[in-house]
Amino acid sequence: MKRQIEENRIITEQNRQLADELNKTEEEIEVQKTKAAILMDQVRDQQAKLAQNQLKLSEQEHEINSKQQQIESSNSELREKESQLTEREAKIREQESTIRVRNTAIDQNSTVITGIIIFIGVIAFLVVLIVRAMRLRKLANIALQKKNSELMRQTEEINNQAKELEKVNVELEKLSIVAGKTQNAIVIMDRNGYFEWVNAGFTRSYGYTLQLLRNERDENIVNVSSNKSIRNILFKCVSNKQTIVFESLAETRYGQKVASQVTLSPILNDKGEVTQLVAIYSDINKLKEQEAAIRSQNEELLQQKNTLEVQKNQIEEQNKHIKASIYYAQTIQKTILPPVEQIEKYFECFVLFRPKDIVSGDFYWFSEAQDDGHSYQFIGDLDCTGHGVPGAFMSLIGNRILNEVINVKKTYSPRDIMDQLNKNVIKALKQDQSTNNDGMDTCFCRIEKIGVGDYSVTFCGAKRPLYYFTSTEEDVKMLKGDRKSIGGTQQKRGNIEFTNQEVIMHSGDIMYLSSDGIIDQNDADRKRFGTDNFLAMLKKYKNEPMSRQGEYFAMTLDNYRKGEEQRDDISVIGIKFK
Repeated sequence: MKRQIEENRIITEQNRQLADELNKTEEEIEVQKTKAAILMDQVRDQQAKLAQNQLKLSEQEHEINSKQQQIESSNSELREKESQLTEREAKIREQESTIRVRNTAIDQNSTVITGIIIFIGVIAFLVVLIVRAMRLRKLANIALQKKNSELMRQTEEINNQAKELEKVNVELEKLSIVAGKTQNAIVIMDRNGYFEWVNAGFTRSYGYTLQLLRNERDENIVNVSSNKSIRNILFKCVSNKQTIVFESLAETRYGQKVASQVTLSPILNDKGEVTQLVAIYSDINKLKEQEAAIRSQNEELLQQKNTLEVQKNQIEEQNKHIKASIYYAQTIQKTILPPVEQIEKYFECFVLFRPKDIVSGDFYWFSEAQDDGHSYQFIGDLDCTGHGVPGAFMSLIGNRILNEVINVKKTYSPRDIMDQLNKNVIKALKQDQSTNNDGMDTCFCRIEKIGVGDYSVTFCGAKRPLYYFTSTEEDVKMLKGDRKSIGGTQQKRGNIEFTNQEVIMHSGDIMYLSSDGIIDQNDADRKRFGTDNFLAMLKKYKNEPMSRQGEYFAMTLDNYRKGEEQRDDISVIGIKFK
């Protein structure tokens, strides 16, 4: 059985190691995929920014050209109006000269009055012409001021746009550095897949410049790519205007095979039409090698899994037989435990008995005997070393020895019974010849009825106390056990002897025998139930009927541990004197 358990442990450890290695490999793959995804996101962001900046630059250049044409048109109109104004002034001067000549003739040929009238008329005409000329000049000046103001505003806008253009150029310069220095290969094509530009990374990776690619391979990606679905990929990218990721196995100019993950993205103009395509190639050779290694490991793990499945089935079959044997051992163990009805013939009682596993290292014992007119009842709660199957074997040994010492050899003193139990356990386990230190802790009592409603209780404990309540006091009392266990090596304890302690109990008094399982039970925070909680529980429910006390104890324990695994076998016996 031990060999089977050791084999189970080794197989379990191998499963855990294999699972750890597989998890580690999967984590490394996830890290590589995450890095690739981050790089692709960065490249897509750069592509989007580059397209936006190119579009913005084109729009600004178009607007600047339009404004320059408007300015040149305005300047031309101003020059034309200035020329017209100059011609009018020249005509006025010519008219003034003509008037002077005419005035001279009039002076010579007309009378003074006629001359004066003519002179006044000429003057009036000249005034009209001058006023009109001044008005035209004023209107021209106003128009010129408006044009100058508009020119200044347009000049300021042009300066601002020049600054923005400078910023865009700086950004484009940075993007061009990224495109030139990145290790990824980048290819720009028109919407039909014809090559327009490749970066330095493409040349480093595949050995082709744009010209060499066109001359030695082809001008279109459809005839260059090894992906058989490339035509459909191009059509889908252009028609759906969406980025497509696919894999390609390309051959360099030097005949080497390079596995790449290609991200094909459409570039849209301001009308939402696809004008160009950008392909970014990411080297995935190492990833492919890792995938091949993982596939190989998976195949190996699958073989190991199949082997483990066979071993698991064998172990499950063995466990099935072992478990069936343990359940049968439970049936045997139950036969050595006294029925509660046997104890209830003399006392009100309850028994809280919870094995940690199927079988228990705790057991309780009850017997009755007659001696020279004395009637005795013997009851004990015994906690063997360990739990499960090892503890159950110890319980069988302890039960057999108690039957032999009390029922066969007629030993009735509790300290003598504990002494004989100790010697027989040491003998049965050959502890005087080995390092085996197994044993048991006990709470053992002999009860004798000495009158109506009066009882003499003789107690002997091996590292376990006896708790009791009397009708005259509210607080729980305790008889400490001796600092000595049953069985095992005792060198550290010196020559400690078992002792009898006697207490008189009366009708209605209660005493409790228990193992340390309930005290050592922990909650979710790893805090023990402890002696204080145990004593508080005894005091809280001592006035309840004995059958109800067992239920309340179980409920209190379950509420405390809140689903935490049971730590040890648990046994508590409560006796109320009639």
